[in-house]
Amino acid sequence: MQKGAITLQKTIFSPADVEGIPCNPQTRAARNYLLPFLDRFYGNDGNRPAERQIVHTSIYALPASKITALHFHDTIELGFCDSGDGECHTENGVTDTFSGDVELFFPYETHMSRSKSMDKPSTWKFVQIELAKLCQEVGYANYSALVAMMENDIAVSGIISRKKYPRLAEIIRQIVDEAVSDRRNRYEMTLSLLCELLILDTRLSENLPKVRRNANPKVLRLKPALDYVKCFYSHDISIEYLAELCHMSITQLRACFREITGSTPKEYITRMRIHMAELYLTSTDHTILEIALETGFGDVSGFYRAFVAKTGVPPSDYRKKPEKLLVSDKRG
Repeated sequence: MQKGAITLQKTIFSPADVEGIPCNPQTRAARNYLLPFLDRFYGNDGNRPAERQIVHTSIYALPASKITALHFHDTIELGFCDSGDGECHTENGVTDTFSGDVELFFPYETHMSRSKSMDKPSTWKFVQIELAKLCQEVGYANYSALVAMMENDIAVSGIISRKKYPRLAEIIRQIVDEAVSDRRNRYEMTLSLLCELLILDTRLSENLPKVRRNANPKVLRLKPALDYVKCFYSHDISIEYLAELCHMSITQLRACFREITGSTPKEYITRMRIHMAELYLTSTDHTILEIALETGFGDVSGFYRAFVAKTGVPPSDYRKKPEKLLVSDKRG
C-alpha cells in the first residue's frame, strides 16, 4: 500500500567492492587481509575472491530504526521476505511489506527498508547480481542488450505485487532460491531466469512511464574514495588522500560527500567502521579489544563511545541480540 511520498538524502551503503583499488606494497597486506573476510560475509561463491564475486547472498533482520537516508547499489538486487512486517522507502513513497513479498531493484535505484517492530523483525533473503560478471562467466554475449532493457524499457521494480504481477514475483523467488543454493549450473539457471524476468518486465512496462536509470555523475566521481574507505577502513585514512583519489580539492570532497552520503568524510569512515564491527560482533568470537583494533579504532573507549552513539547499545549487548548475524545498517 502506497503512503505519502517522502524526500530523503541519497546515500551509498553496500558490500565492499575492492575492484579497482590499487594493490601496491603499501596496501597489499590490508587487501589480502580483507578479501577472505568479505568473501565469507558477502557471498557464497565458494572460494572465489571477493573482487570476483558474481552473486552475493545474505540474510538480514531489518532494523526498526527511523529511516533518514536512502541508498542504492551498482548491482541488481532481488529479495524475498521470509517473515515479519516492514516497509520499503523509495523516492516515490513507502510500501508496506509482509512475509512472502519480493523486491526487485535495478542499479542506482534508491531505496531503504525497515522492520515495523524488532519483536517480530522483517527478515529477508537478499541477492545482488553482478550482471557483467555473470554474463562473462556463462559466455553470454548479449550483455549490452540486457543493460539497454534495464536502462530504457523497464518500469516495474521495487516491492513487486504478487497479486498484480504473479509470474514476475515467482521468477524473483526462484532466482533467490537458485542463488542461495549450491546446485550445479546455478549460474546458468540464474542467468536464464534473469533474462526471463527482464523480458517479462519489459512486456509489463509497455504502457507504463519509462524510468531511465543512470548513475549520478557525482557518485561516479566520488566512487574511488568510497571504495577506498570500504577496503581500508581499518587504517588511518587521510582526507587529503581521498581528495587526491577523486581529483578534487578538500573543500569539493567534503561538499560532495555531504551531498551524496549525507555525512562528512570522517562521519562516513566511522559509519563504515561501526558497520564492520557489527559484522565481527555477530559472526566471530573476537574480543571487544580485538574488534576495536581490527576496525580502525585506536582503543576500546573510543570504539565504545562511537558504537553506542551509532547503535544505541554497547558492543557486548549488541553481540547478545537475537538477530545475530544480521546486519543493522543493511536495509535492502
